[in-house]
Amino acid sequence: MALFGKKNELNYFDILTKQCESCVKGIKELHHFMTLPEGVDKQTSVTAIVGFEKEGDRYRKELILAIQDEFITPIDREDLFALSRRIDDVIDQVDEIKDLIEIFRLSASESMLNMVDLCLDAMQNLYEASQIFETSKSEINLEYTIAAKKDENAVKRLYWKGILGLQESNPSVSEALQVRELCRELDQLANKIGYVADTMGEVKLKMIR
Repeated sequence: MALFGKKNELNYFDILTKQCESCVKGIKELHHFMTLPEGVDKQTSVTAIVGFEKEGDRYRKELILAIQDEFITPIDREDLFALSRRIDDVIDQVDEIKDLIEIFRLSASESMLNMVDLCLDAMQNLYEASQIFETSKSEINLEYTIAAKKDENAVKRLYWKGILGLQESNPSVSEALQVRELCRELDQLANKIGYVADTMGEVKLKMIR
């Protein structure tokens, strides 16, 4: 009889992929939410975003508990924790943007929706990278992370153009502050996706040493 019972093997990379998938679904729903008028459909969309955020939290909790329990992990537990935290920051940011729009009843401009589209494309690239993260060559993962970083930079440029547009349209102080805050939060979403890309790259390099 074995001294210790055999534990169910947990694939940490699968959990990271599920976290990334929650982010993709959350950003996609955020775009949908921002196009809807006030009403039942919008509240349904709010519920969906909250659900994706909670789903991401469950995956992160699962990974943390497994790390604490496991004697040996496929990569440093600190790296697993850091990457999982970076991914979780993305879906948390999506939830915060949803709250900001709800509280101030903000309307999304075409430029704002384009920012969300770029964030979605960036996160989709990282989701695809996560699916092959364990087995792929570093240069393949690099292609995905570079694409995500390009999207991040494109969002930054739209953010700057949005600020410039505010100066030219001469809105009220209240309107200007609200629009600027939403654009800034969307830029922060892109930045947090960029941090995931950076962390993925750093961890992948450690895996091939």
